[in-house]
Amino acid sequence: MEGKVQVNILFAGEDAELQRQAVDVLARCFEVWQKRKEMFHGKFPFRELSFVAMAGGTVIGHAGIIPFEVQSSDSRNLKFAGIASVAVAPDWRNQGIAGKLCRCAAEWATEQGFDAMPLYTERVNVYHHCGWEVFPPGVATLTSPRREEPDMRMWRTAAELSAADRELIIRCYDQLDRMPGRVVRVDDPRSAMSWSCLFSKPGGRWKIFPNGYLLAMDGVLAEYGGDIDAGMVDGSGVGSALLFSADSLCSGLSALGWSKQIHRDDLPECWEHEAVMMRVLPGKSVPEELFFPLANKF
Repeated sequence: MEGKVQVNILFAGEDAELQRQAVDVLARCFEVWQKRKEMFHGKFPFRELSFVAMAGGTVIGHAGIIPFEVQSSDSRNLKFAGIASVAVAPDWRNQGIAGKLCRCAAEWATEQGFDAMPLYTERVNVYHHCGWEVFPPGVATLTSPRREEPDMRMWRTAAELSAADRELIIRCYDQLDRMPGRVVRVDDPRSAMSWSCLFSKPGGRWKIFPNGYLLAMDGVLAEYGGDIDAGMVDGSGVGSALLFSADSLCSGLSALGWSKQIHRDDLPECWEHEAVMMRVLPGKSVPEELFFPLANKF
């Protein structure tokens, strides 16, 4: 009987064979991973450090860590170990395996000096039992009074951006004022927080101005950079925006009649009803309010 086989939790890192088996488990559990398995040839789409549950020499569970940095409210950056791609094969569920995987990941992240471990989930109770707490996402939804559906006809896909467009976007982003939670984007193409990963997201649409840009994800304004004002957003074609609640652009849009809803206990619809949860690691601290950008949701 499978349930009597000993289950061991291992740090697999980026071991190719164990990650291939982990992708198989994820594809058995989630439809989206069936598509990813085919699209990325049985590999993870970007760099994840894997913890695997093994039984009889086979991977039967997985939890991944996505390492990245975000800006804090002071001059330092916070080191995050994002939890992602958690799954247990159907025949092995209800044995506490997912919890063991996440706790082992937390022990490892503590040893490696990470500050905290964010994740997005609908299964709040599961992760709460493993030491995670719901974290206020620090975002506000703004909705135009004049447009029910976005008009993206004048926006570009990433494939339509020129090299000069991309250089402008990166330059404008790097020159933005510091904001707690803003992702530190990197050049490593395998990182989930790289520019190449952002430019490859299928729902992304870009609007380029002489000295700035707008980024919409599935029709929702998710990011801007450079010399952008509320009037430019209002006339861009988007009908809603998800911004840091303290962003000055929120006030500008409100002055133009956009309604504003700050999300604390409730969740933005564009997050597919997933909550932000956080586990702050021993001896570490994070600001009480961090911006969790839609553009870098993992």
